[in-house]
Amino acid sequence: MKQVKVAVLGGGWFGPFHVDNLHKMEGVEVVALATSRPKALEEFAKKAPSARTYLDHASLIKAESGLDALIACVPPDQHGDLELLAARHGVNLYMEKPLGVSLEEVRKAERAIKDSGIICSVGYQTRYNPILDQMKDCISRNKVGLVTATWLGTMPPTPWWRVKARSGGQLAEQFTHVIDVLRYLFGDVKTVYSSARKGLITGVPNYDVEDCSASVFTFESGLLANLSCGCFLDGSKVDSKVGFEIFMDGAKAEYSWDTCASWGSRQMSSVARFGNDFHYPALHTFIEAVRSKDPSKIRSSYPDAVKTFRSTYAANLSMESHREVRLDEV
Repeated sequence: MKQVKVAVLGGGWFGPFHVDNLHKMEGVEVVALATSRPKALEEFAKKAPSARTYLDHASLIKAESGLDALIACVPPDQHGDLELLAARHGVNLYMEKPLGVSLEEVRKAERAIKDSGIICSVGYQTRYNPILDQMKDCISRNKVGLVTATWLGTMPPTPWWRVKARSGGQLAEQFTHVIDVLRYLFGDVKTVYSSARKGLITGVPNYDVEDCSASVFTFESGLLANLSCGCFLDGSKVDSKVGFEIFMDGAKAEYSWDTCASWGSRQMSSVARFGNDFHYPALHTFIEAVRSKDPSKIRSSYPDAVKTFRSTYAANLSMESHREVRLDEV
């Protein structure tokens, strides 16, 4: 078995989490780690004591000449030249979402990845839930009229999350997961209209993202989806709600994030329970794609993830302009 040499960038929550999963895989060696915070790097290094450590991605990519793959877990505004350097040095990429905040940078990265021929997978791990394929079968046998989707929860404590120029806001940074699953089930988005409000969250330094938003996504197929998201809930008093419902002429499907799904009619229905355990198959599929040089089993390629990014970017444009935005304008 060919040994796959991997580096992990990002010492927050996801970087160490991915290192733990990489250690469970046969034929994988974590050879390098990087994060910009020296104290965090010390803790990060404990996850892979034999790995070389760096304080920035550029130094890592340039120094690690035998690197097969880089797992990148950085805030949306810190991509910069990351994808360009990886492409230039022939390093395959596993990118955590979202792809960035700048449409120009994302498009530049997409071109570089395509031209280089490197394998790139994006961490929309929910696509690897086999339940979605069973739901697709139900959808294929019925006419879908309307989808309602929700991500209502609390404000994440991470300082960069609350600054829209750094995170892109809740719809772009969190709700992107649900939007990506809807794209996986129903295809490309055609138009977006979004409206947002502020003023519910007060007294939080540097907070400038929308407290909540409501959107109508129209898909190329004609399907309508009503999307609602918010980060203003008090977690000590009320539970979050994340998921979606699909209303069809002869059936209904419901997906509760990291919990369960149901689909069917009064005459016949199915229920499945699951947890938040799809990060491993998503990452493992990427590693095997690198090993075999065959990306065909990757469910979220960079070009496909760009379509999800453009959908959330269009929603932010709509919030600012108070008009419907066509995806072919973005």
